Amino acid sequence: MVLLDIIKRELRRLTSRKIYVVMMLVVPLACSFFLLNLMHEGLPLKVPVGMVDLDHSSMSRQIARSLNASPLIDIDSDFESYHEAINGVKSGEIYGFFLIPSDFQQKAIAGEKPTLSFFSNMTIFVPGSLSFKGFKTIAVTTAGGIVKTTLVSAGADENLAGSLIQPLVIRTHPLNNPWTNYSIYLCQSFIPCLLA
Repeated sequence: MVLLDIIKRELRRLTSRKIYVVMMLVVPLACSFFLLNLMHEGLPLKVPVGMVDLDHSSMSRQIARSLNASPLIDIDSDFESYHEAINGVKSGEIYGFFLIPSDFQQKAIAGEKPTLSFFSNMTIFVPGSLSFKGFKTIAVTTAGGIVKTTLVSAGADENLAGSLIQPLVIRTHPLNNPWTNYSIYLCQSFIPCLLA
């Protein structure tokens, strides 16, 4: 009987003030809901970015299609100049943009070294880093494609040209978070703070 009396007394104390009920029931439920829904889709995809194509060639259109096919970025806007694109980044409309200079295809075919540029807004880290990664992947792939075409046109075997550009096949295996889900490591930081 003594134990039952103690339990009743403590329950009366816990429910004597509304703040106790709120802190015991509402706050843990709200925190649980927050943590369970925190980035439930895992890695955010299709960050809105822009494209500045000053070349308007078949090669630049192929680059734009490759960018749009990337799972990380989505070409949301086409701009006519660098200044328009930078204003789009400043306004928050896009998180970065890819710039193809004029005469890009002509210089690439002639064996000159055309420059591809991309700009990522790293103020907001996740979309900035995703746009940077997507842009860099396409830029490196484009550069490799141009080198391979140059080697093949110079008489190299197509398989040999491919192995010269990418001599190794790289596989990545993220450990302890194979889905690259941000909630897995963000929740580990939030939960101790909520319990304190």
